[in-house]
Amino acid sequence: MRFDDNPEWRAAFEDKNEARRQFDLPPLRREEFVVLQAEIHAMEREQEEMQTSQRAALAEEREQEAAERRREETSPLQSFVQDLFQSTCASNYDCDRPEVCCDFGFKKVCCTSGNYKRDLENELAMIKVPQRR
Repeated sequence: MRFDDNPEWRAAFEDKNEARRQFDLPPLRREEFVVLQAEIHAMEREQEEMQTSQRAALAEEREQEAAERRREETSPLQSFVQDLFQSTCASNYDCDRPEVCCDFGFKKVCCTSGNYKRDLENELAMIKVPQRR
């Protein structure tokens, strides 16, 4: 398509030269305008390609982060089962005294080996009250 046949190019050429006149710059010739427009379109295409590649890289990075978060997140049932089978001790030295390491076959935990252990911090204590006779 020729420059003279395209009314959009002619209007853009006139607008460009009007803007140049406002800044006291010499007007462009048609050949200079065509070369300038070609450079502008090439830069726009490069910028679009760069933005497209950056968007794709960002989308891939977000997808990887989401997949990693999905792998790290566990459901309440999974965390319960993991806690159920996770041992808290390997030997008696891992437990605070007087507790010992009890092996239940599927899990090892610190226990009091059957002794009832009560926390007497907030309980009422029995005291002897002398009776009058």
